[in-house]
Amino acid sequence: MSHVTSTRTLAIDGGTPVRNKPWPVWPPHSEQRWTEQIEPALREVYMSGVEGLPGPRAAAFAQAWAEFHDSSYGVMTPHGTDALMAAIAAAVDHDGLTEPGEVIMPAYTFIATASAALALRCKVAFADIDPVTYTLDPAAVEAMIGPETVAIMPVHIGGHPAAMDEFVALGERHGLVVIEDCAQA
Repeated sequence: MSHVTSTRTLAIDGGTPVRNKPWPVWPPHSEQRWTEQIEPALREVYMSGVEGLPGPRAAAFAQAWAEFHDSSYGVMTPHGTDALMAAIAAAVDHDGLTEPGEVIMPAYTFIATASAALALRCKVAFADIDPVTYTLDPAAVEAMIGPETVAIMPVHIGGHPAAMDEFVALGERHGLVVIEDCAQA
C-alpha cells in the first residue's frame, strides 16, 4: 500500500478552493417560475376538488411520461409501494381474490418490497444476497425455486445493480416473471 502525500492545503484549512462560485440550485426557484408554472398548477388542482390521484395533473403527467418512454400507457402511483403492487398484480395476472403464489426477493431490501407482495396475498420467500453487492444472489434464487414460485423480484440497492441478465435467464428457464425493483437504486 502506498502512502500519498500532498503539499496543497485543503480549502477548509485556508487553501485555494477548487470551485469559487456557488453550485446551481435545482429545481430553479424564481418569481417568474412561480407565477407562470407552479401557481397555475396548484390552482388547477385545488379548484378541481380532486387532490392526489386521480387528479388532472397526475393523468397528464402519466401520459407525458409514457410518451417520453415511447409507451402507449402510463400509470401514476403515489409512492413506490403502490408501484410495486401494480407491477406484481400485472406481472402475475393477479385479481386479488386467489392465492397468486410465491415471490422470491432479497432478504436485504426496503420493507416495501415484501409489503407490496404481502398486500396482494403473495407468499414471500427471502433469498440470500451477494456478499459484495448486497443484491439478490442468482444461485440462491435458483435453489429456492419451487412449484409455487411465480416471480423473482431482484432489487437494485445502494447503487449496486442486480444481476438482471441472470435473473431474466432464470425466469425464462423456469417460466417465471421477473419484476425489477429499482426504488432503492
